[in-house]
Amino acid sequence: MEKTDIVLFNKENAIEILKQFEFMFSPEEEGMIILDNNGEIIHCTTCEKPLTVETVGNVAHGSRLLFCENPLCFARWVAKNKIK
Repeated sequence: MEKTDIVLFNKENAIEILKQFEFMFSPEEEGMIILDNNGEIIHCTTCEKPLTVETVGNVAHGSRLLFCENPLCFARWVAKNKIK
């Protein structure tokens, strides 16, 4: 398997980074839910929970795979895909 770069970020710069990946957001009063280009809600790649700007934890660089802030979700994905 090829090397996978992971982008980790904090809540202060989450919106800026997610915009670079061309994600959209629901209005602030709706909780800033992360949306794809079609307006569909983005879910954690592992646990399938809907992601918001507050609950997103990281994204696999070069992809549109997002993970929630629960470190177990990311760890399960790494183990399943044998990422080194």
